Amino acid sequence: MAVQNLDRLIYGVVLPIAVLVVGLIAVMSIDSRAAAAEFAALAVLFMLVIAVPVTLLVNLAVMTSNAKTRGQYFTRGMIVPALVLIFAIVYQSGLWNMLT
Repeated sequence: MAVQNLDRLIYGVVLPIAVLVVGLIAVMSIDSRAAAAEFAALAVLFMLVIAVPVTLLVNLAVMTSNAKTRGQYFTRGMIVPALVLIFAIVYQSGLWNMLT
């Protein structure tokens, strides 16, 4: 059974962006050990403003690929949001200051 275009859009674009937004809001709400802890949530918010359009463009390109299941579209669509979430957690937890 072929995956329909609406399923490609939902599982490859909309759901990964929703996971990204919810994840970054959750990261913004945790206590920060970053260098400027009082402004750390603003940095994550700025990441959100930049990451959503970039994720949208990348996931629209992913949507054109030939995957066979909805899960494959979701997995491919979560690559960029996962990287952004990992970076946000590393920054918010203060690991970025230890690494640099």
